[in-house]
Amino acid sequence: MTTATLARPATQTRPPLVSRTLMLVFLADFAGLTSFYLLLSVVPQYAASVGASGAGAGLTTAVLMAATVAAEFAMPQLVARFGYRPVLAAGLALLGLPTVALLLVPDPMAIVAVCVLRGVGLAIIFVVCGELAAAMVPAERRGEGLGVLGVVAGVPAVLAMPAGVWLAGQTGFGPVLVAGALTALAGLAAVAALPAIPRPVHSGQHNGMRAALRSRALVRPAAVFAATAVGAGAVMTVLPAALPAGSGHLAAVALLVLSDAATASRW
Repeated sequence: MTTATLARPATQTRPPLVSRTLMLVFLADFAGLTSFYLLLSVVPQYAASVGASGAGAGLTTAVLMAATVAAEFAMPQLVARFGYRPVLAAGLALLGLPTVALLLVPDPMAIVAVCVLRGVGLAIIFVVCGELAAAMVPAERRGEGLGVLGVVAGVPAVLAMPAGVWLAGQTGFGPVLVAGALTALAGLAAVAALPAIPRPVHSGQHNGMRAALRSRALVRPAAVFAATAVGAGAVMTVLPAALPAGSGHLAAVALLVLSDAATASRW
């Protein structure tokens, strides 16, 4: 009688999704985006309260996002020259420190200048944290890792944006601006704990982005995204200032519904 022995298939253990280093990147990303969303709808309100016109209040958000987009094109060169940790630390500092100037110099033009600096800081958070997350997640689990990064970025949008408007209605603008500054600066602790990360080799990748702008396959969805982003940004900017005084609760609820719907649709 002949017997056959069936070999058990080798069990494959998947590599861990989140390492300690990646968790520190997530914490820095969370701190920077919480600061951004906490003040996104508050700064236009603050600008209106210190004498800016309706167009001037809206200009604060427009300048912020324009500076973000423009600065993103310089990120490959900056990271290649200075390294990930210094650039990421600079991004958090730009989101936090200039915010304090809003209290010291309550002037519409000063607010616009601060928004430019914060836009550069936001560009750093977007690009550097996204690139580090993609590089640190195991290749076979990259989709899961970027999904986790999406959750880390989505939670501040859901919670911090309406919370900032509500807090401004309860305590005034000062505490919210201070909270926005301190939240970004708290992320520096995570950056300081990061291990040494090799600098990427700059290979002219920014030329690829310019070429992408000439591609119909990319320009068409980008145009749709831009249109929806402009619409959402207009609502976030105008809604709190357009409601009657004392309607902070209503504005906070409306922004909460907006951010919840956007996050749920994205998932």
